[in-house]
Amino acid sequence: MSSISNHANENLIIPYEDKALLFQAALGQTYSPIVITDANKGVVGPRIIYANHAFQNMTGYTMDELLGQSPKILQGPLTDKNVIDQLRTCINAGIPFEGTTINYERNGNPYNVEWSISPIKDNSGVIQYYISVQRNITAFIQAQKERNLLIRALNDSPDCVIITDSDNKIVFINTSFETLTGYQATEVIGKHPSFLWIESEQKLGTDARQSNDHLHFQTHKPNVRKNGTLFYVDQSIAHIQDESVNVSHFVSFSRDSTDRISKENALKDLAAKDALTELNNRRSGEQLLIHYDQHKKHHGKPVCLVMLDIDDFKKINDKYGHIAGDLV
Repeated sequence: MSSISNHANENLIIPYEDKALLFQAALGQTYSPIVITDANKGVVGPRIIYANHAFQNMTGYTMDELLGQSPKILQGPLTDKNVIDQLRTCINAGIPFEGTTINYERNGNPYNVEWSISPIKDNSGVIQYYISVQRNITAFIQAQKERNLLIRALNDSPDCVIITDSDNKIVFINTSFETLTGYQATEVIGKHPSFLWIESEQKLGTDARQSNDHLHFQTHKPNVRKNGTLFYVDQSIAHIQDESVNVSHFVSFSRDSTDRISKENALKDLAAKDALTELNNRRSGEQLLIHYDQHKKHHGKPVCLVMLDIDDFKKINDKYGHIAGDLV
């Protein structure tokens, strides 16, 4: 068994020249931009001895234009000098470096680059080369800026904003939500919004979010703050679909309507109740009779109506005055 193993290992020995070709082919085919420099200590510093196709495509330079040049040709006005100083310090110390800054393409266009630079040493420990694996992160930086801008816009909105995932778990709330409800983001992320609803409203809200028949849903529902007080919101919920037209998130915009609802309820009371006794007036009484009559027909239960009349009550008003009559 041992002789077979040794024989197999002998077959795996690759000549040095072939190894170099294999490594060069591997570096050339990788999607990651890679550049290799020597370890020159002169004024110019390390010089480029190899750049793969991905690096050439990222920078716009050809291999002939890069060969023998300092990587400084990629730097420009927006290149972070502090990052370059850190890079130089790591190179002088012979230790790996990681960082990000802005470099420039051959045509002068800036791009955000992420570096990972490592020294390559010979058998005696002397640095002979530096290999840099790079990544163009311009699109990532731009997306991050747009995301931060969106978050700022949502936090500046006077409306409460809640974003939930497809399982209706909260992934984002804005500062207006925190102010209105008293809950902080750390307390609600990952929860279902139903913790805000009073029990009678929970099924309505759940059904609305589970329905994909309409991309937008509006409701006016009571909610409960962290301190237990009740408040009302005008709420609009929108479904967000992914590229496969599947619902991926829900976005809820809510505006505090507590004052308006209170005023509307007060007006309804004025219209439906007697100012003196606070009992239902004639109009609301008639509606109540209709309701009970329908309830009787549906459930087959009897309804009893009692009518009371106070005879000669006008004499009290006439003799003692309407204030005394109201008291009676």
